[in-house]
Amino acid sequence: NCEGVEKCDNGYTLPLTNYSRCMPKVKCTNKRDQTNCSDPTRVALECHVNGYLTTVSKYVCDARALYDEYHYKDRYINICDDGIDGACVRPTPGCLIHKHQLCDGIPDCASNLDENSLTCKITTSTLCVRRFSKSKNEYVFPVNWIKDGVKDCRNGIDEDLSNFEICQWNSTFGSYRTFSNYISRNHSCKDLHVCPYGTPAFVTMDTLCDKAASCEGGSDLCNPSYSPKFLSSPYQHPITSYVYLSHCLPGLSDLQNQFFICTPSQHPRIKVYGTMQINILIPSQKLNCSYFFGEIYYLLSCSNRCYNAECPQSPLVAGVSCSNQHQRKIFSQRDDGNIALVRPSNGGRFTIDKTFVCQNHNCIPYHKVCDLVDDCGDGSDEESCTNHFGCSPNYNNSQQYIPHSSVGDGTYDCVNLEDELISCNTRVIRGILLKSFAWLIGILSVTFNIVVTGKGVSILSSITSSDRLFDQVLIMVISFGDFLVGGYLATIAAVDTFFSKNFCRKQFEWLVSSECSTLGVISTAGSQVSLFSMTLLSVSRLWKLTKGLCPSKPVDKKEIMKVASAALIVLSLSFSIAIIPLLPRFEDEFVNAIYYPDVKFLKGFYHKSDFKHPITEYYGKPRYEVTDLSWMSIRKLTQNMFTNRNGELEHHLLHFYGNDPVCLFKYFVSPDDPQRWYSLGILGLNFICFTIITISYVLVNIISLQSSYQVCEGAAAVIIRKRSQKLQRKVSMIIATDFACWIPFIVIALLHTTEVMDATDYYGLLSIIILPINSVINPLLYDPVISDTVTKIFRSLMPKVRRLVTRITSPRCKGGNVVEMEVREKDQTTSRETVERQTTSI
Repeated sequence: NCEGVEKCDNGYTLPLTNYSRCMPKVKCTNKRDQTNCSDPTRVALECHVNGYLTTVSKYVCDARALYDEYHYKDRYINICDDGIDGACVRPTPGCLIHKHQLCDGIPDCASNLDENSLTCKITTSTLCVRRFSKSKNEYVFPVNWIKDGVKDCRNGIDEDLSNFEICQWNSTFGSYRTFSNYISRNHSCKDLHVCPYGTPAFVTMDTLCDKAASCEGGSDLCNPSYSPKFLSSPYQHPITSYVYLSHCLPGLSDLQNQFFICTPSQHPRIKVYGTMQINILIPSQKLNCSYFFGEIYYLLSCSNRCYNAECPQSPLVAGVSCSNQHQRKIFSQRDDGNIALVRPSNGGRFTIDKTFVCQNHNCIPYHKVCDLVDDCGDGSDEESCTNHFGCSPNYNNSQQYIPHSSVGDGTYDCVNLEDELISCNTRVIRGILLKSFAWLIGILSVTFNIVVTGKGVSILSSITSSDRLFDQVLIMVISFGDFLVGGYLATIAAVDTFFSKNFCRKQFEWLVSSECSTLGVISTAGSQVSLFSMTLLSVSRLWKLTKGLCPSKPVDKKEIMKVASAALIVLSLSFSIAIIPLLPRFEDEFVNAIYYPDVKFLKGFYHKSDFKHPITEYYGKPRYEVTDLSWMSIRKLTQNMFTNRNGELEHHLLHFYGNDPVCLFKYFVSPDDPQRWYSLGILGLNFICFTIITISYVLVNIISLQSSYQVCEGAAAVIIRKRSQKLQRKVSMIIATDFACWIPFIVIALLHTTEVMDATDYYGLLSIIILPINSVINPLLYDPVISDTVTKIFRSLMPKVRRLVTRITSPRCKGGNVVEMEVREKDQTTSRETVERQTTSI
């Protein structure tokens, strides 16, 4: 069966028989001994050699490894005409495999790195049989094999573009790269991250930030959350070789005396035959190991010095554990019957190798155990550790671990933000008292103002005086503004009921939603409409009193136009104040942050200062400070990190009204807040309106008093004085309620802005009760029907309330004392009602 002879690398000719072909050890320099395999179990590839179709051994990469070991890479000669046999890759330094062994679900290298490599980040949905394959199973394949000039699938589908979509990336900032790549049709181009360095590549959103870096070149975009900085390796004395743990470091004797003394010990506690144990200096009593990591955590827990942690090590299995690692490994027997991995030491002795065995039998060093990173590939180096908080698995079912100290610290570390939401008790409206007032004020305000508006509409056609028409229309406009405020309160109370305890997980979607912005516009416009209309009404009443006995003009088209213009100006000015913060033209002044729900390295609300790290890491140090850039520039720079063919990356702006769950106007601002001048300007305008209302009604009161005293005697004098007293009471109520609502609010807002006090905790009280209370009081002041109705209801309820209070507080006497008391109260009530009726008739 001899097929010829070849001169091999050992210097003599070797006959190639069926038996000697395709052996694990490559013998011929031209690798002809790896072709034309007669044993089908040794075949992995079919290709053309010098134009003839032949089979190729599955051991061809071993020959490549031999050339790499002796640094003869430039001398390597491919067997196949298209060079497919030489397409070997090295996922780890000690593992060389063919590229077609990647991403096939079969681990060939330590820690499954051949399955978790960057090449496997994006795969097609199309299945094919790979050319270099030990079986005829179909697998998905990486997208960077598409149209790369090499036929990777046996049917050549990887070179057929009809099954794939082209994703293009064109930089819109600077002279950066422009390239295209292919993805399978089950992905969208807008969902791909563009790697900033190295070979042009894309990473899908579901695999982005699964590890410390997702792209070649070590992009550090994900590192702030995924690579926490802490001490994982203990101190080892250079002379004594003692390993010092916890507070047993030299020079900390005072700390040791204050807490636990340190005693020498050895690791492992169970002796291993023929080895020296590691000498360690360890606390004498057990510690809380929740804040130790890496080798320190491992040695403390395995030395039984943690009261809240067990040793995470699992037994080794000879011949299986570390199979692709530690080529010169030596196993020895422990006293408990298990085996241990040992290594040579000085003097021909052996010592314990610092190797942790994963459940998948991969091996990692001690300092990678319980270090918040899944180094094993199956999570076994982290899952039993007690020093972390485990975030829920992300898009790719990969686990993320963060330190306990990062939970509830105000910084979002988990991709799904649960490290901050787990301890969150935020509600839209905080406290049962505020919720009750929101419902009460909202319902009363809506009801009262609907009555006032309906009554006003019904009498408009019967009004003949222009002055009375002006007043009536302004009262209706005031009612409209108060109706908006009441509707806002009732709606925000309903939103609180709808979200209930789930608001923490929905707060980001709510704060950036159009519904929240709409409620903010409604509440702001309603408050301003009411305030501006009251200001105009107070000035109008003062003007009419100063005219004296001049008759009012009759209602005509000209007067109607004047009244309509005044109402339209009030409405336009109020809604303009409310809508201006939402206009795109002013987003640099009013947008507070951006929320990217699908980008893992931009978690939560990102303010301008937060973008400094990702922009600097991706593009390098910018020419200008990131905080000086416009929001549009920041969005474009962020968008440029992703493909942009199918539209802009999903994002939401945190607008002016999203500063609080109640979606109110942002009156409380800090000195460095870009919205401070607008907020302070509106507060100043409202203060001016309050001042005008106060001065106008004080003058109205003075003029009415003077007029009442000019009538000296007779029934007319009595009637005028009573009207004057009633007007005085109403004016006093108007001034008092406006003062109680606006002046404390303005003063607190100024104190907050000047940092004299932090009024954040009072925001709910002021926004739910103090400011909106006028929307209920105004109908009582400006409409006698509602005020009389409320007064009658109040008077009818007061006797019942007094009797109830008396019954509760008075002692129960013998005989008929209680009954007699009730009879006396009833007689007194009847007498009071009789007097009131007589007074009314008079």
